[in-house]
Amino acid sequence: MRFDLVTRASPEQVLEAMTDFTDRRLTIWSALDPGIYGDMA
Repeated sequence: MRFDLVTRASPEQVLEAMTDFTDRRLTIWSALDPGIYGDMA
């Protein structure tokens, strides 16, 4: 999979956020719906 992302975050921060499937994910990605992503941990 490949995609482009425009952000001020460093590549390391983006990778960490994209691979974090803990409850912290909802804090990092505030646009995620907790009803869908809340039980992924």
